Amino acid sequence: MPACVLCAAADAAPVTLAPGDDVAPLCPTCAAALAGDITPGPRWRCLGDAIWSEDPATQIAAWRLLQALPGEAWAAELLDTVYLDPEVLKRAEA
Repeated sequence: MPACVLCAAADAAPVTLAPGDDVAPLCPTCAAALAGDITPGPRWRCLGDAIWSEDPATQIAAWRLLQALPGEAWAAELLDTVYLDPEVLKRAEA
């Protein structure tokens, strides 16, 4: 079983990142967060590593979750420093 590309949890399953066809193995907690069920907290510090992945699907998932944490100063600072390829950013924003 693959590990979650965001938090490295062992119970990951493939999740398609709509509206495109990017697929990332995510644990149930990270998948639920992408679906809108996210609670701010230290658990999401893992995104600081995930956003720098070379895998576009991982970058998209991390970027979307960082966007879902507007009250977290560290997340906003990270988003200010990260560079995503314009095509990847376009898919992340979709």
